[in-house]
Amino acid sequence: RGTPSADVLGYDRCAIGLVCFFSEPDGEGEMCAWYGDEQDWVSGRAVCEWGRKSAPKSVVNNGYADHLPDAGYYARSGFKEPLGCLRPTERRNLESEVLIRSVKWLPDC
Repeated sequence: RGTPSADVLGYDRCAIGLVCFFSEPDGEGEMCAWYGDEQDWVSGRAVCEWGRKSAPKSVVNNGYADHLPDAGYYARSGFKEPLGCLRPTERRNLESEVLIRSVKWLPDC
């Protein structure tokens, strides 16, 4: 019980409490996920290997609706150059070819 089915696809692969980025639109392809803030995708605590050279094509905020419910993502490490922000449960396809380098939980977008 409580174990995800092997048939879980797309955005539904992103566990509760995480913000997840995907290498393809609609939550498909490879996935990188964070529970906490990440200052640098390429040398931080949780490295996103495919994100080193490829911009994500989709993202979902599956975080908790607590005091930091929103997820901001940035073009530079250290939370610099904001690119976007998602409210809880928000899913989005990304059109930009800009590499993402950091992600931060926020009280409000």
